[in-house]
Amino acid sequence: MQYVKVENNMVVNAIECDDESFATSIGYVAAPHPAGIGWTYDGSTFSPPVITRTLQELKDRKRLQIKRARSTDEYGGFAWDGSTFDSDQVSQGRITGAVLLAQLNPTITRNWTLADNSVRTLSASDILSVGTALGAHVDAIFAHGQALQAQIDAATNAGELAFITW
Repeated sequence: MQYVKVENNMVVNAIECDDESFATSIGYVAAPHPAGIGWTYDGSTFSPPVITRTLQELKDRKRLQIKRARSTDEYGGFAWDGSTFDSDQVSQGRITGAVLLAQLNPTITRNWTLADNSVRTLSASDILSVGTALGAHVDAIFAHGQALQAQIDAATNAGELAFITW
């Protein structure tokens, strides 16, 4: 059975104990269901803590959620001409390097390992198009993120923030 120590109507400690007389002798009361530290106890009812956050704290949490979702999408790959390319940071660097090489040597071809580990041969023109597609992919994701950040900034209450999703 769980017993809790209550001070000023607040649970300050919880223990598991099979000996009720011992638990009550050291000032603990029986909790009919799990009650954690921070719960309130009015002598008959346990209540979980009410967590209140300021609008600014809620906005900061929402911004972090959007940033994480943005990164997941940015680094989650993109499609070009029926193939899916990796777009993590290393892959973005490789694509950028390949674009530079294609600009210097328009006759270059490269075998490119795709997101599914298949290989596709790319001409210099293809490489330039892949680079353009990557840029468009990143730009679209950041534009979406910026639009959501503007919605977060404009939100005036928690309910409005709840409807802002990636």
